[in-house]
Amino acid sequence: MKYRSVQYGVVFISVLCILVLVITMLFYYGVQQKQNQEISRLSLEERNMMIHNVLDIKRQQCSATVHENSAWDELREKVLTKDSDSEWYLDNISSMPESCSAASVGVFDVEGDSVFVYNFEGYGEFPLFRDLKIPSLLKNAPKNEFFLYVNDSLFEYFCEGIVPSDDINTREETPAGYLIMARHLGCDLLEQYSEIMGNIDIRIVKNETAAEELKNENSNEFFLSVPLLNQYQNPVAYMCFLSENAVDKQFKTLVPVLNLIGAIVLVMFMLVLVYIRHYIIRPLVSLVKIFESDDMKNVKILKKHKTEFGVLAFCIEKFFTQKQKLEQLFADLERKQNELVQQHEVLLEQKKEIESQIENARVLNLQIMERNKETEKQNVRISVQNEQLKEMTNTLKENQSSLETLRHNLEFNSLALEKANKEMLDSQNYATRLRNVLMVADTPAKHILPEYFVFQMFREKVGGDFVFAKKIDKWVITGVGDCNMSGIPGALLSALDVYLLNEVLDLSKVAELRPDIILNSLNKKILATMGEEYMTDVNRDGLHISLFMYNTENYKAYFAASKRTVFVVHKGELEEYFGDNLSVGKITDDKQFRNVEVNVTAGDIVYMYSNGCTDIIGGPFCKKLTVNNFKNQILKVYSYPLLSQKTDFKHFFEDWVADLEQTDDVTLFAYRIM
Repeated sequence: MKYRSVQYGVVFISVLCILVLVITMLFYYGVQQKQNQEISRLSLEERNMMIHNVLDIKRQQCSATVHENSAWDELREKVLTKDSDSEWYLDNISSMPESCSAASVGVFDVEGDSVFVYNFEGYGEFPLFRDLKIPSLLKNAPKNEFFLYVNDSLFEYFCEGIVPSDDINTREETPAGYLIMARHLGCDLLEQYSEIMGNIDIRIVKNETAAEELKNENSNEFFLSVPLLNQYQNPVAYMCFLSENAVDKQFKTLVPVLNLIGAIVLVMFMLVLVYIRHYIIRPLVSLVKIFESDDMKNVKILKKHKTEFGVLAFCIEKFFTQKQKLEQLFADLERKQNELVQQHEVLLEQKKEIESQIENARVLNLQIMERNKETEKQNVRISVQNEQLKEMTNTLKENQSSLETLRHNLEFNSLALEKANKEMLDSQNYATRLRNVLMVADTPAKHILPEYFVFQMFREKVGGDFVFAKKIDKWVITGVGDCNMSGIPGALLSALDVYLLNEVLDLSKVAELRPDIILNSLNKKILATMGEEYMTDVNRDGLHISLFMYNTENYKAYFAASKRTVFVVHKGELEEYFGDNLSVGKITDDKQFRNVEVNVTAGDIVYMYSNGCTDIIGGPFCKKLTVNNFKNQILKVYSYPLLSQKTDFKHFFEDWVADLEQTDDVTLFAYRIM
């Protein structure tokens, strides 16, 4: 079958479409003449919005530069202390405004006094901040932007309050000062604005009259005037934007040509309508009826058409056949989709239940862990109490056999016990008085150490630990000693040791004041005082002592110790210095104590202690405290005032011993180097 082609008709229709477009433009021109005023108004509003958006964006960029690129915390500290460190400000502040073409940047305190001002090249002669009442710029706002004339040049100012970095968004704290950036609103900046806005001509005039004159000179073109306000919200100048109405000129040029083309196209369009009606519209109507009613009779009529529509009819017939199959397939897919949706909803419900069970299990697990820890602590305490109970039970069984005998002798023993207790109490009081008389340096005087604390927790009423402090010339000598005995014997021995130590220092020359020399002399002094019987006693413990001395002028410091260390908090770090494994009063050979140089500065804290601070037994597992735990406690409290540290150490040792019996004397001596 041979069909007539509609190719020429399609080409003809394409040409007609172009002509219709031209006619539409002519029609639009006619309408445009009536709506010219409305179009101009809409164009004006659109350009006004664009100009205001561009100005706002550029100002926000400069404000963000001040807001985000400043070292706020350090800057706030320097403003509060009025520190005018030019090198710091040049490194951290002057580099901020480079992206904003700024002229100057200044930092001021809350009274408005200048802390730092930096003028960029070419603006040294401009007094940009001279006439500003700086404390009134922000009022209740976090920042302020305004314009001012300086030396007949217009400048834009960005002012922001200086607050901590964690308050930079909320602005709840009162500003410590003000950071102000000024940029010159000159030719370079106006050219940048002009390029961004599509080469709009930008001019600046000083008053509203000049802006009106400029508007009248460009009455047929685009014109916009934006007032520039000072810090009091009064206009100091006007920024004027001018541009040509290119659309209006283009329409005026095309009007004659469009009129001629419109007349020609109108005649051709009438001819084309006849052709389209016979060869295109009628077949298309048949196609519409086919798809509207699914009537195959119209398909048979369309098959007889001798154009491409005849071939299209055969395709439509095949289409309806496939359509029925697809409809059945879509029905099956929809049914399966509904089933999957139901399954998905069931799975979601199961997921929520599982997540809820997991969360409950996690919470329960945490509760079980906490209870296990408490149970473990209670078990340890119960085990200790059980051991004590067993000992008490054994003692009770042993005492039951002699209970009757003791009952008969109770009255006699009670009298003897009262007498013995009175004698023991008198002995302890006498030992305490004797110890206080001999140990005149047990409590350091304020003129020796202005800031210090001494914490002692004896096993009995008195003990064998002592604290020593003395000033000779420009040297402050401090020490903590432990005679390894407790009670009255320990107190008497410690008093004797302090007496001998004072005697050694009184006989020493200033040039011989070194901790190692003092300890070596004290060793000889103790051996000479105790006699040959003490020297031949292999069970003597000797004296464990640490000596630390420093010069109050040049802060030279030395340390020597007998089986002790000393802790020094130097510039915020805890440093430990070790003594020798020797005991004062036991060295009979050529062994000597060594001198250790220590780095100290004013404000460092020295911690001296006896072995009870690390060997005392307690805690949840009834073990020794250890050096590491003692150091950790120092690290927790070293930044507090010394009197507060003493209170914290007191609570720490009392909590460590708790209900257990104290096993050793505890002495801690700390002071700040001045």
